[in-house]
Amino acid sequence: MGSSGSRAASRVNFQAVRYAGDRNTKEASFRPSSLQNVRDEFYQSAVEIHTNITPKLDRKLTQVCERLGVDRDTVEAFVHNSSEIQAACYYTDESGCLLRFSSSLINLFDEDEFAFVAGHEIGHFLFQHNAVGVNEKSLEYFVFQRAQEVSADRIGLLACSDENAAVRALIKTISGLNSEHLQINVGQFLSQLSRIQGNKGARNAASTHPSMLIRTRALMWVSMARIHQESHLTRTAELDKIDRRVSKDLAKHEDAHAIETIKSAKKDIAIWLAASEVASDARFDADEQARFGELFGEELLTKITNFISDTPVGSVQAVIYAKLSESRRRLEELAPVEYSQFYEEIRSKVLTHFDGSYRRES
Repeated sequence: MGSSGSRAASRVNFQAVRYAGDRNTKEASFRPSSLQNVRDEFYQSAVEIHTNITPKLDRKLTQVCERLGVDRDTVEAFVHNSSEIQAACYYTDESGCLLRFSSSLINLFDEDEFAFVAGHEIGHFLFQHNAVGVNEKSLEYFVFQRAQEVSADRIGLLACSDENAAVRALIKTISGLNSEHLQINVGQFLSQLSRIQGNKGARNAASTHPSMLIRTRALMWVSMARIHQESHLTRTAELDKIDRRVSKDLAKHEDAHAIETIKSAKKDIAIWLAASEVASDARFDADEQARFGELFGEELLTKITNFISDTPVGSVQAVIYAKLSESRRRLEELAPVEYSQFYEEIRSKVLTHFDGSYRRES
């Protein structure tokens, strides 16, 4: 693949439709070390989408690339035998990507539905989505991954230029049913969301994809902005409004458990930073107690007062330091990116609240 087919050649301003919650970094990602190794594997275990062997798929994929302004030569695609309804995108940089579709997906979808899925996968390549350099066991990793799917769905919509085909693809994926058994009714499908009981956020906390219900609703909202009918994409106030709605939806139905867990870990850090400050002079006087109460309330003030009084004077600072270190470690495991942005900021605020001189730790 030559440089002439680089992502920079795209005619579509896809960043204009990127979901605002989709944060990407230039940090290390979990990508294959060599695209050639993946390509060799696909040549041995799958069939290449090519005009001489899969002409209909090749024509549709070429049309998708044209709609997205992507050089077709940079997108290689394969179909492999699988009972799973799956698609994936592999890439190491911006020069090109490999797509792989399962035979079950190809046999289930019509051409426009296939276009949506192909566009979705190319969207990951265009946005250079990756694991944003975070521990894949962290809650933050899954929050970021779910946000990336929202952005990729928007590229899928641009690729098929038909919101009905896009929704059909999502519903077929979750149901496994073909068109013979489906009468697409988006309102009826989305009504399932209101009938879910229990902690939805906890159920999906370790999923890299939002539920099809949430993806469908997010897609319907953005389709109302008619982005797939615009000849030139620009960021609009309407898209900003839609992103806020999507963010609230994800926070309520997908990310609630992660958000609350990370929030609790942040609060623990703030508490032990404050405790460290008030214990630094081996006194917890009335003024410090009042300031602690302003930050955390009377209940936590009582608990920290009892903790300090029940701990031997010579051990207070060491015990608090251990508690602070543990709370920092926990947040860094849960949300490494947020941790790097949060710790110095909250430390500065706590020290300032207690009139301490802010010193950046080395």
